[in-house]
Amino acid sequence: MKTDLIKQLPLVALVLLFQIPLGSYAQELHLSISELFALTSKNSERIKLAQWSVEQSKEKIGLAKSARLPDIETDISYSYLSDITIWDPHFNNREIAAMPHNGMKFGLEATQIIFAGGRINKNIEKESLASQVAYLNLEKDEADVKLLLVGKYLDLYKLIKQKVVFEKNIKLSLLRLKNIESLNAEGMVTHNDITRSQLQLSRLELNLEEVDNSIEIINHELCVTLGLAEHTQIYPEEVDERLIQSERTYDDWMAEAVSKLPENRISALQLQLAQNELDLVKAQRLPVLNFFADNHLQRPLTIVVPAQDIFLNEYQIGLKLKYDISSLYHVKEKISLAKHGISYSETAVKLQLQEIDQRVHHAFIKYKEAISKMDTYRKNVELAQENYEQIEVKYFNQLALLVDMIDASNEKLNAELQLQNGQAERIFNFYKLERTTGNL
Repeated sequence: MKTDLIKQLPLVALVLLFQIPLGSYAQELHLSISELFALTSKNSERIKLAQWSVEQSKEKIGLAKSARLPDIETDISYSYLSDITIWDPHFNNREIAAMPHNGMKFGLEATQIIFAGGRINKNIEKESLASQVAYLNLEKDEADVKLLLVGKYLDLYKLIKQKVVFEKNIKLSLLRLKNIESLNAEGMVTHNDITRSQLQLSRLELNLEEVDNSIEIINHELCVTLGLAEHTQIYPEEVDERLIQSERTYDDWMAEAVSKLPENRISALQLQLAQNELDLVKAQRLPVLNFFADNHLQRPLTIVVPAQDIFLNEYQIGLKLKYDISSLYHVKEKISLAKHGISYSETAVKLQLQEIDQRVHHAFIKYKEAISKMDTYRKNVELAQENYEQIEVKYFNQLALLVDMIDASNEKLNAELQLQNGQAERIFNFYKLERTTGNL
C-alpha cells in the first residue's frame, strides 16, 4: 500500500499544481470609474504625501496651544569651593579664610503667561488656518490625481475599443482578400488588386500591434499608480450614460466652482493668514505679563564671614511685566510688510476668481462640444458603413475599382475610430468639468 502511495505522488503533485491560483501571475480586473477613484485615494503616493502634511499641520496646532501651559524649569548643581584669599588694600599682607568646600544648589521655577497681547491665540489661529490649507491641498491633489488617472483610464478604454475595431476590420479585410483571390483565379481582376488588399491588411495588422503595445504601457502605468499587482490586466467598465449627463447651466457650474473649488478656498484662507500675520506683528508692540514662582535650596552660606556650611532655602512669587521698547521702531517695517501681504492676497483672490471663470467656461464649452460631436460621429459611422457596402457590391460586380473600395474601407475604419475616441473624449470632458468646479 505504501508503494502505491509513492507511485501516486506525481499525480497528486500535478493536481495540486493546477489548483494553485494563476491570478498571482496574470489576473483580470474589471474596474469602474468609482472603483478607480477609491483605489486612487487609498494607494496614490502623492495623496499619501498630502495626507502627511495634514497630520503634521494638526500637530502644529497642538504645539501652538501648548504655549498656554506654564513653563517649569529645574536645575541642580554640585561644585567645589576653594578657600578664600584675603589681601589688604596694598596687597602686602594676605590671609587665608577657610571655606566649606562642598557646594550644592537645587532650583525650581515656574512661569505662566497671563497676557501677551493675543500672540498665543493668534498663533493658534494661524496654525488652524494653515491646517485648513493643508487639508484643501490634499483635496486639490486628490482631485488632480483622479483627473490624471481617469484620463489614463479612458485612454485604456479607448484603446481596447480601437482594438475591437481593428480586429473586426482585419477579419473583414481577410474575407475581402479571399474573395478577390477567387475573382483573380477566374480572371475577373488583376493580381494588383490582391497586392493592394494585402498591403491594406498589413497596415491594419501593424495598427493593431501598436494598439496592443499602447494598452500594455498604459495598463502598467495604472497598475503602478493604483498599487495593483504587476501583471494585472485592467478592463474599464462601460460608463453609465446617466453619470456623465447634466442639465446644469454655465451659471450653475460657476456657482459650484466658487463655493467648492479647493484653489478658491485656499486663496481665501491665504488672505486670512495675511491678516493674521498683521495682528501678530502688531501684538509685538504690546507688553507681556507673566506670573512666576521659584524655590531655591543651596549650601554653603557665603554671604557671612566666616562662611557657614548650612543649607539656605528661599522662594518667591510675583508678577513680571516685560516691554520691548525697541519694538516701537523695529515693528514699523514689519507692519508695512504685513499690509503689503494683505494687499497681495486680496489681488490673488480676485485673480483666482478670474481664472476660475476662464477655466469653467472653457471646460463647459468643450463638454457641450463633445456631446455635439457624438451625434456627428454616430451619423458618420452609419454613412461610412452604407457607403462601404455599396462600393463593395459595385466592386464585385466590376462597377467600381479596388481603390474605391479601399477608400471606403478606410473611411469606415476612421469613422468607427472617431466614434470610440469621441466617446472617451466626452467622458473625460465631463470629469474635467467636474474637476474644474470642485466636484471631483
